[in-house]
Amino acid sequence: MENIIILSNTCVGYFIYRDYLKKEYDNPFIGSLFTNDIDYINLVNNMHYYINIEPKIGQANEKSLFSLQSKNKYYYHKTINYKYVVIYLENIEIHFIHEKNENECLNKFKSRWNRFKSLFLQKNTKIYSLLSFSELLNNHENLEELIDLYLTYKNNINKLFLGPSNLDKNNDEKYIKVDEWNNISLERSVSHIYKFNNQTFSVNKFIKKIN
Repeated sequence: MENIIILSNTCVGYFIYRDYLKKEYDNPFIGSLFTNDIDYINLVNNMHYYINIEPKIGQANEKSLFSLQSKNKYYYHKTINYKYVVIYLENIEIHFIHEKNENECLNKFKSRWNRFKSLFLQKNTKIYSLLSFSELLNNHENLEELIDLYLTYKNNINKLFLGPSNLDKNNDEKYIKVDEWNNISLERSVSHIYKFNNQTFSVNKFIKKIN
């Protein structure tokens, strides 16, 4: 029986586990947020390396791209209590925006991390990495280059990108095209999330592709 694992940079993965997979979390990043897009891409592209890194509690990086662009090193939202837990896998910064207790969060992460590691190389495990244009938390000078970096690096992780159809220059089957995003306003909220972002829309698009 095939075991499916979903990775994502935001809560999109959580909603797919809850509403579609309906199974135990074997993804240690559930409930977390990668505030720096390149951190998530580097993690997914180099998972064979990071899988052996010991997670550590840290502080949000005030010099990160997210911090410099949003003017806040922590993710700001009225439903999130400041200050939440931040965990590092070496240089990868992960914000656990729903966790307040560092020890509990780290222990929970390690438990799921070990489960993920045990499944990572098994032949009956299929890992999907999801990344949506609407969920990018940073402004980028060259989006096509970023997307290419994400989609073209080959390993045992199946990558999907949801984005405007006019950015898919390679007609990549892993690129899920959204025509209505071609000329959409890129205005951001105080949380530095695109105002047009709709996670239910993204979840449904990803589920349809995975099926």
